[in-house]
Amino acid sequence: ATMGWGGKGLELVRKLYHLIRSLKAGGEFSGVLNQGMIPMVSHPILTFGSIPKMFKAFVSAQNETTIMDQIWARGNSINGRYKKHRLAINDHMDYSTLQAEGNYRSAWGNKIPFFAGTGRAYTTLLNQMRADLFDHLASKLEAHKARRNETVTDSELDMIAEEVNNSTGHGKLPFGLNNGNAKDLLGAFIFSPSFVMSRARYLAATSLWGGTKDSRAIIATERVRAMAGFAALYALALALQGDDDDKLNLTEPRDSTWMKPKIGNTYLDLLAGLQQIAVLFSRLATGSTVKDGKETDLTDPNSRSDRGDLLMKFAKTKRSPAITMADEMFLSQKDYFGKPLSRGQAALNAITPITAGSIKDLLDNEPLERAIPLSAGAVFGLRTDSRAPTR
Repeated sequence: ATMGWGGKGLELVRKLYHLIRSLKAGGEFSGVLNQGMIPMVSHPILTFGSIPKMFKAFVSAQNETTIMDQIWARGNSINGRYKKHRLAINDHMDYSTLQAEGNYRSAWGNKIPFFAGTGRAYTTLLNQMRADLFDHLASKLEAHKARRNETVTDSELDMIAEEVNNSTGHGKLPFGLNNGNAKDLLGAFIFSPSFVMSRARYLAATSLWGGTKDSRAIIATERVRAMAGFAALYALALALQGDDDDKLNLTEPRDSTWMKPKIGNTYLDLLAGLQQIAVLFSRLATGSTVKDGKETDLTDPNSRSDRGDLLMKFAKTKRSPAITMADEMFLSQKDYFGKPLSRGQAALNAITPITAGSIKDLLDNEPLERAIPLSAGAVFGLRTDSRAPTR
C-alpha cells in the first residue's frame, strides 16, 4: 500500500531521529573498551582477534558482509543455538531502534562515508566478539559434561548466552520491552537501554540465577578471570599516576569518583559503565550521597534532593539525543549542568559525537603529551572525565 502523507511525515521524523543518534554515537571505535571491556580483560587473546575484523569492516561493506557470512556459517549458528538462546548477533542491515545498540547506523547516516564505516566496525566487532565468546564457553561446557557422558541442556546455554550478552553490553529489558514496537518506542526516549540494563544485570549476576551447577561453574570462572583482568588494568593505571595525583577511592561507593583512577585532571572509568550503576545502587540503598567528603542524607525532609531526584538526574543522563535536543532547544534551554544554551548550541550538541566532546575536554584540561594518548584511548571507548584544574 502507498504510504499517506501522515505516514511519510512520521517516517521522515523516524529517519531524522535515527540520524541524530547515529551521529552522536558514531565516528569512533568505542565498542573495543566500552561494550567490549569485560571480555577484553578476561579473554584478551580470544577477543583481540575481533579487532582486525573490525577494521576490515570499517574499510568496506563487502568485508562486513563476508565476516557476517562466516559467523552465520558457524556450527552454533547452523544448529540454531545463537537464535534459540538469544545471543545478541545483530543484523547489519537492520537500521531500526530494535537493533540500535548493536547497529547504530541509520538509513541516512549510512550514506555518510566515515560514519558508515565506524558503524560497520562497531556491529562487526560486537557480533564477532559475542560469537567467539559463546562458542568458547559452550565448547568448554560440552567438554566438561562429556566426561560424564552428559549433554548440554537448553537452560545451561541460555545462561551462557545471558553472560555473554550482559558482559558485552546487551542486557535483557524487563516488562516485555525486548520485542516489537515497545523497544522501538523505548529507544526513542532512552539512548542505550540495553547497555544500561546489561551493566545492572552483570552486577546482579543474573546468569548465575538459572542453569545448573555446571553452567554456574563455567560462568563463575569467567567472573574470576574478569576480576583478575581488571586488577591488572588498575595496576597499570595506578603505575601511570604522578606523585600529585589523587589516590584511588576504594572505600566510598556513594561518591562518583569511586574506583576511578585520576591521572592529571582526568578521571578514568575503567569499569565501562559498571561503576556508574554500582554508585547509583549504593546511593539508593543507603539513602545518601557523598561528594568531596560531604555526605547528603536523601531521607532528610530538609534535604534539597531525595531518591526520586537522584533517579531523575540519572535518567537525564540516559535520554536519547533527540529528546535532549528538544528539551535544550525549546523547554529548559539549559544543558545538563544548568548552563544556558542557545538553540544553535543545543542543536550542535545533539549531533556532536560523544567522543569528540571527551577529546575536546582532554585538550582543554590536559597538557598535550597527556591529552593525545588519553584521546586515543577515548576513540576506542575509554571513558574519561576531564575537569578543569582547581586554582
